[in-house]
Amino acid sequence: MIRVVIVDDELLLRTCMQQILESEPDIQVPVTCDGPEAVAAVAVHRPDRTRASGRGPGRRP
Repeated sequence: MIRVVIVDDELLLRTCMQQILESEPDIQVPVTCDGPEAVAAVAVHRPDRTRASGRGPGRRP
């Protein structure tokens, strides 16, 4: 089982990515969160992989 934590400021994106990843039988997404919660989420859930947004809040593309 591969455990993935998804970090992004957009809730809709996090939710969609979680549904897509969890459609695979060997992938589990124990939590999705935004940037400020990321360090604590990774420490608690100890994922195999983390998917994080490349932009922070207030940054333009």
